[in-house]
This record gives sequence, C-alpha cells and structure tokens, in this order.
Amino acid sequence: VFDCVGPVVASTAPAPVVPPGMRYSYRTDQDLVQAWQTAGPYWARTGALRRSQERYELAARGSNDGLWDWDLAANSIYYSPRWMQALGHEDSGVEQAPEAWLERVHPDDRPGLEARIRSHLAGGSAHLVAEYRVRHADGSYRWMLSRGIAVRDETTGKPYRFAGSQTDIDERKKMEEQLMHLALHDPLTDL
Repeated sequence: VFDCVGPVVASTAPAPVVPPGMRYSYRTDQDLVQAWQTAGPYWARTGALRRSQERYELAARGSNDGLWDWDLAANSIYYSPRWMQALGHEDSGVEQAPEAWLERVHPDDRPGLEARIRSHLAGGSAHLVAEYRVRHADGSYRWMLSRGIAVRDETTGKPYRFAGSQTDIDERKKMEEQLMHLALHDPLTDL
C-alpha cells in the first residue's frame, strides 16, 4: 500500500507492487523508482520460490508416490493424499502418527522395517530403503517401497526430521513371484 503525500508528478510508470507490510511514501518519480528497486528483489525471490514449489509439486504428482514427513520431535507424520490413497483411504482417513503407518505393516515385515528406520536415524545408512507389505483398507496386503532421509541438526548430528516417499510395488512383486514360480516349475506338469 502506498501513501501519497502532496502532489504527485504524473508518471507513465505503473504503480509498484510493495511487499506485504511495507509502506512507502513518494512525492516524485524518483521516489517511485526507489520503491520499485526496493520491492523488486522481494518479488524476484517470491517468484523463484513459487516456481520451485511448482516444480516440486509437479515431480511429486508425476512420480505417483505417496509422501511422508515425520517430525521426530513432535512424533507426528504428515501423509500426503497420495500416500493415503495407495492404502485405500480418503485424504483424512489416517491418523498423523508413526503408529498409523507401522501398525499397518505386515507382522513379518515390521521388525525389519523398524530396524532399518532405527539404523538410519542412528546414522548407520545414508538413506532408508525398505520393501515391505502394508495392509490396505480392504484388508489385503500390498507391497510398498519406502525411501527416505533424515534431516540432522548441523551441530549435534541428531535427526529432527525424517521424510520420504512410498511407492506401490505390488504389481512388480507379483510378477517377480510368477517369474520365480515359472523358473522352478514346469508349466505343463507343474512339477
């Protein structure tokens, strides 16, 4: 918002856009130019941030992966709508807690997943990579691949955030099982 003080010299320059919360009084075109110079870097950074967010959103949608973001201090997780849809839930059908994820993991796979998470958070691996079965809303189990990375405090090295993606690999795993079966059995005799 601009405050006009006294007579303003007619100008062909458009009125500058001022960052939120910034006020500027101008009396001459020189003041108007100064306002443009002051606001310009702000809007350039804002535009760059908007383009970066659009790139991220497009990449996330294009990958068709579900995203998760675990705040380790608060012990809460954000699950993206796609993460929930892969498990057959609506956008708000999953509690934002680690147990909402881990309790759905197949009992045979959960200890291994939890061990990989603990190892990664303790610094034992650069990234989390884990394949496991997870319970779908219809009661069936589907294979998922999770990839993630911990964000660590620069001074202590302690992780405070853990984020990643979850990819539905159920079809791939079924094909692998079928190929293994065909490799070990004669299709004519089933021996």
